[in-house]
Amino acid sequence: MSDSEEQKQKWLRMMHLQTPVRFSETVQSALDSVADPEDPFNKPDFCVLSYINHLFPTEPSLGHIGQVMADVQRQINQVDQEISEILERQSVAQLDSEALLQQTKQAMRELFAQIMDIKRQTDMSETTVKEITRDIRQLDLAKKNLTASITTLNHLHMLVSGLESLESFVKTKNFRDISNLLPGIQNVLEHFSQYMTVPQIKALSDQVNSIRTELADLTTAELKRYFSGGFKKASGQQSVPIGDVCLVLSVLDQEVRDGLIGWLIDQQLAEYKILFDDTQDDAWLDKIDLRCLTGVLPKIASSHSTTTAGLLQSFLKEGDMPRLSNDEIYLVCCVLITAEFCAETSHQLQEKLKEKAGDLALHEAFDFTSEREMFHGVVSSCVQVLVQDLESACEPALQTMTKMQWANVDSVGDESRYVASIRQHGRQCVVRIRDCLGQARKYFMQFCFRFVNAFVPKFINAILRCRPVSVTGAEQLLLDTHALKTELVNLPVLESAAGRKPPEAFTKLVIKGMTKAEMILKLVMAPVDEPGTFVEHYINFLPESDVVEFQKILDMKSVRKNEQTTIMDIFREKKAALDSNNDLSADGGVASGDAVLSSGDNSNLDSRIRKLEKLVKKRF
Repeated sequence: MSDSEEQKQKWLRMMHLQTPVRFSETVQSALDSVADPEDPFNKPDFCVLSYINHLFPTEPSLGHIGQVMADVQRQINQVDQEISEILERQSVAQLDSEALLQQTKQAMRELFAQIMDIKRQTDMSETTVKEITRDIRQLDLAKKNLTASITTLNHLHMLVSGLESLESFVKTKNFRDISNLLPGIQNVLEHFSQYMTVPQIKALSDQVNSIRTELADLTTAELKRYFSGGFKKASGQQSVPIGDVCLVLSVLDQEVRDGLIGWLIDQQLAEYKILFDDTQDDAWLDKIDLRCLTGVLPKIASSHSTTTAGLLQSFLKEGDMPRLSNDEIYLVCCVLITAEFCAETSHQLQEKLKEKAGDLALHEAFDFTSEREMFHGVVSSCVQVLVQDLESACEPALQTMTKMQWANVDSVGDESRYVASIRQHGRQCVVRIRDCLGQARKYFMQFCFRFVNAFVPKFINAILRCRPVSVTGAEQLLLDTHALKTELVNLPVLESAAGRKPPEAFTKLVIKGMTKAEMILKLVMAPVDEPGTFVEHYINFLPESDVVEFQKILDMKSVRKNEQTTIMDIFREKKAALDSNNDLSADGGVASGDAVLSSGDNSNLDSRIRKLEKLVKKRF
């Protein structure tokens, strides 16, 4: 080898010694677990050259190279010994593992052999048990089949014998025994529902159905004969007890009962079907009241009083009036306003034509008075239609008022329901009409005046029809009357945003009419122990009243007829004596009546009325 190559090899060895030894992460991790990480030989960046330089940093230190080599050799020997021991232990452990594996395999073979032996013994036991229980299963099955056969035969015997008995009962019309036997046969037949494919069982089922059909016809015929009035009796008794027939009918199908009920209803309503046929004028159920008022009641009443018959006809016309819808109210108001415009326009046209004509002889030709009167008549009719509509809306409430038991009122409470009903209908109708007649207020006020003039007499008449009335009931009616008076006074300004007050003339009209109602109720509250004093109170309260109205008030107070005769005689005498005072106004009469009621002998009545007035003021 040349010097250059030798130098090259030497240089490569030097480079190899300077390069650190690198291991994989797995090897390095294993080395760290078994070696001291602080040992320079175990460090990842271990470099041989650096380590030698560390051992011999200077040239004098090379004199200890022998000692260092000895230490290194000793370490090498120690490591070799440890490696040998590890290899030896690993060899022994491998031998032990192989022996343990062989032992495990042998144990598994022995366990498998034992399992197979147990399985063979189990199969043998199962075979033995099957051989032992084979005869027992046969006996159990035979017992089950025998029990089912006996039960079926018993049911079959019951069915056959029951059918024979049932046929004999049907022939003799023994309905009571039929009603007891037929449900049992039906229950027994249900047990054969799964055997209907057997011809004999099917024949028995058909026989039962045939008997049921025959019984349905027979019971229906008997009941029809009974309800038709042709049911025969023998020896004073019914040949066939109808109760037994009904028992049989109760166990038959629902269709049979429904058919009989339908026949009975048709029979009872046969006459009504003719009366309510579509060809009849008053055929529908909602015309029942018309049939009574137009057909029956006038004929009955006419035989006693022609006045009553005419009154019924007036009730018919009044109650037959339908209510107006909102659109119809709007249409009536439009017709009213249009008629008013036409009346004014015709007058202006007349004056304009007369002005253009100039000739006085032609003035008479331009006379539209009849046309204006016609338009004013249309306006008046429209107002009357609106008034009648509101009257009909309040009529049910007044009817409710007359039907209440005023004699059973125990205490005075809030206003009655009929007052709320009148208030609701009044506000709905009046506000609607006022909005539609916004540009014709004078006709709206005319509507209000007409309604008050029509409603107040009806309300007073309704009060007079409330009989009998206790003192507490009269107090409640007085409270309701005050509530209605307040509502009527505010009728023109209901829900008005303008803040107007009702016209004074309208307020006086309402107060005058409703004051009479209040006076009537105060008279009902007044005692009648002293007839003369009561009559004086009555004449002062109601100076324009007559005998008929006086008798109605006595009826409201539940005064007996014999006492009424005496009191009415006193009334006639005092009324004749006070004819000179008939020109007194209603207000004067009210004041005089209040003065009389405040006398010492009627302090109890005065106290009750004052308490009621305080209650009215407090609530309203």
